[in-house]
Amino acid sequence: MNNPLENVLEKVGRVLADRYGIRVICRGNQCCTDGKTIYLPALPDEVPANLMGAIRAFLDHEVGHIVGKSDHDIAQSFHDRHGEDAFGVLNVLEDLRVERVMRELYAGCGINLRAGYEFAIERLSRVAMYPAPVRHVRTGIYSRGCKCDDASFLTPGAYV
Repeated sequence: MNNPLENVLEKVGRVLADRYGIRVICRGNQCCTDGKTIYLPALPDEVPANLMGAIRAFLDHEVGHIVGKSDHDIAQSFHDRHGEDAFGVLNVLEDLRVERVMRELYAGCGINLRAGYEFAIERLSRVAMYPAPVRHVRTGIYSRGCKCDDASFLTPGAYV
C-alpha cells in the first residue's frame, strides 16, 4: 500500500527524470546520490508529519547536489586525504551551496529545507553520530549559513 508521501515522491521523481535524468529510489536508511540516482530512506507505512517534511527536504537537498553539480570525485579525494572530520566541514559548506542553488531555482524549497533542518537538529541532539566538538562546528556552520536558529545543544557548556 502506498502512503501519501510515496505518491508525492513518485510524482516528483517523474518530473526529475524528465527534466534532469534523475531517478528516485526509497531504500535503506540514509540519503545520498551518485549523481544520477537519489536514494532516500525506506518509508514506514505510517509516516509521521515531521518525517514527511524531512523527506521532502532530503529530496530537495539531494537534487541540489545534482543540479548544483557537486563534484563527487573531488569530495572523495578530499575525504581520503584529510579524513572524516575535515571532510565534514567541507561537506557542510557544499550543502549550503547546493541548498542556495535550490532555493534560487524553486522558491518552495526554503520551506522544505527548514523542515529538514529542524528534523536533523532534533535527531542530532539525541544521537551522537559525531564527537561533540565536530558535531558542534558542523552544526554551527550550517545553522548560521542557512540563517536558522542555533541548535539548543550548541551552548558554551556543551563542549564539556
